[in-house]
This record gives sequence, structure tokens and C-alpha cells, in this order.
Amino acid sequence: MPESRTLTTSDFPACLALCRSAGWNQLEADWRALLASEPRGCIGIEVDGCVVSTATAIINPAGIGWIGMVLTLPEHRGRGYASQLLQESIGFLETRGVATIKLDATALGEPLYRKLGFVDEAPIERWRREPGPCAAAPLSGLYAGALRHAAIPIEAVVQSSEAWAACRDGANARYIGPCYANSPESAESAVRGLIAQYPDRPFFWDLFPAHAACDIAVRLGFQPARRLLRMVRGRVTATPPETFAIAGFEWG
Repeated sequence: MPESRTLTTSDFPACLALCRSAGWNQLEADWRALLASEPRGCIGIEVDGCVVSTATAIINPAGIGWIGMVLTLPEHRGRGYASQLLQESIGFLETRGVATIKLDATALGEPLYRKLGFVDEAPIERWRREPGPCAAAPLSGLYAGALRHAAIPIEAVVQSSEAWAACRDGANARYIGPCYANSPESAESAVRGLIAQYPDRPFFWDLFPAHAACDIAVRLGFQPARRLLRMVRGRVTATPPETFAIAGFEWG
């Protein structure tokens, strides 16, 4: 089994090739932010001079460890690379004193995560909106609530005294998230403000289907596109209800 190593900026072309092979939305800015957030937590396995499998482990401001970007090129699957990187990621986070480790699992990855001690927390879905106009009203004020996300790449923010929402570009669609709000009404106003700025682009929104965010997404023309499963290892810590959009499957 090849040994893992930490990723560097020179690996970004290989990392992006992994994303494109899986149809994922990340851009170089996402990899760059992950590496800046936790340089020792971004690891990969190299074969013949090229990274063919990756995993990232970060710690968000709430102290929760997050594992993401678990990717392996199709022709290199079945060799135990993902399992090796996951075990190292768990060990890395535990040595940092993290009591709660989470990830958003695809159906392909679920069996491996269960073997490593992860249990179900809740379904989480990616919803998509096709390009089109969106009515929005001006907002004022600064959101006074807690911002719990790590240092993600952000290109636009809309906020009021009751809500805060951000978005960034992606390979397949612009991405809404995170979004924090004191009410569904204030969350909808903030999200509308983001969509209105980019009427010619599709949007992704990752949300919990049992949350009030789902009703907002329906009103704004989003439809479910993909379902994953949020899983947790260690101490169970619920996602705060004021989270109307997560920061991304790679960020939590």
C-alpha cells in the first residue's frame, strides 16, 4: 500500500481531476481554502507521480471535526486507499482533541464509514435551481448571530439583522451556503438576494429535508437533485436549527 502524504498547491490539477471524474462542484478556490484551513489535514495517495485518492479533515469554529473530499479515481478503487486515508483523517482529528467527527456520505461510501464507527445522523439533500430571475427586496442591518463555518471561499454575502447568507461559484452551479437565520422569512429574503445577483446561473443548495429550508427551496424553484446521509462518530452534536444552508459537503 502506498504511503499517504500531505497535499500541496502543486497537487491542485490532480485534485480537480478527481472532482471532475466524480461530477463534483468544487473549484481550485475550494481546494486552496481547505489547504489553508488545515494544511496537515489534507492528504492523498500518489501513484506514478499523480495523486489518485484524497481526503480532507478540518475543525470548524464549533470544534467539530469534518471529513470531506473522499475521492478516488475510478481505475484505482478497490485497493483500500479511501479506507487508509479515512483512518488517518480520524486519527488526525482525534489527536487534536476532537470529540465529534462528521461527514456527509454518498451511498458508495456509507458501508466503509459504518465500519469505521460512523452512525446515521440525518439525511441531507442537494437541491438545484435552474437559471432564472428572482424577486428580491433590499435588506439592511448586520446579522448578530453566530457564524459557525470554517474559512470557506465566499464571493457574495447578503445579510440583515435577522439572517446571513453567502454564495460562491462552482464547476456545475453557484453554491448557496452557509445561511443562518432567525426565521424562515428572513432566510428566504437573504437567499432571494443572492439568487437575484446571478440570474443566468443555476444554483445548488444543500439542506436537511425535514427543515423549514425545504419549503423555501420549493417556493424559489429548487428541486431535489441528490441525497446523502450525514453521519457522526463520537459525541453526537445536533446541527443548530438556525442553519438554513450548510457550507458544503466538504465543509459541513
